[in-house]
Amino acid sequence: MRHPDYPIWTFLGFIAVTFPATWHWRSRNISTLSIIAWLALGNLSLFINTLVWADNYRDWSPVWCDICKFVNDPCVAVLIAFSQSPFERYHLCHAGVLPLADA
Repeated sequence: MRHPDYPIWTFLGFIAVTFPATWHWRSRNISTLSIIAWLALGNLSLFINTLVWADNYRDWSPVWCDICKFVNDPCVAVLIAFSQSPFERYHLCHAGVLPLADA
C-alpha cells in the first residue's frame, strides 16, 4: 500500500462528519443532514476502497464499482443541500417562535 495511513484518515473523516448528526437530527435540519449523509457516504466508500484495492487492480466486487460511481460523485446532491440551507435560515429568522430541540 502506497500510503498505509490513508484508511485511518478516511475512517476518521467518516466519524468526524457523522459526529454532529444527532444535534441536527433533533433540530430537524434537513439540509445539514443531507450534507452529512453524502459526505459520510463518500468517506465510507473511500475507506472501503482503500481496503479492497490495496496494492492490486483486480476487480473483487464489480457491483461495488457501480455503487461507488454514484457515491463518490455527490456534486449535485451537496450543491442542492448547500443551496437549501439559506432558505431554512431565512424561515428560522422570520418565524415567530423558534423551534428548539428538547434536551
